[in-house]
Amino acid sequence: MPQSSHHLFSFTVQMNAAFLISYILDQLLSTYPVSFHENATPRLVGGDMQALRLCMERLCPPRKDRPISFALPSIASVSDIVGAQGALIAAVASGEVTPSEAGEVSKLLDAYARAVEVSELAERIAKLEARTNQ
Repeated sequence: MPQSSHHLFSFTVQMNAAFLISYILDQLLSTYPVSFHENATPRLVGGDMQALRLCMERLCPPRKDRPISFALPSIASVSDIVGAQGALIAAVASGEVTPSEAGEVSKLLDAYARAVEVSELAERIAKLEARTNQ
């Protein structure tokens, strides 16, 4: 391939990449104000890495957590929470779940237990009130 055609090919690939980047940015940034869009696109196409970092943080913020999957027994009553906590501890011990993830799941289990307890107390109070009103 002659030298001049190689440069032409390289220039064409760069232009297509710039067009593609510009098109993607147009689509991604279309929900933001026009002033942001007009200022960001040329900088990003030009290779401004700080502008890219700022846009990526806004468009795709870093995840603070991730979904986890481990075996958890069915929970039908407050007494089942003990088994669920045991399964959670076993998941931490086996490395399926990190201790901080287990702490968050434990908070969910505690909130569920409180909700069930409040529901059961409300039922008992309603039954007592119905009995005294007779």
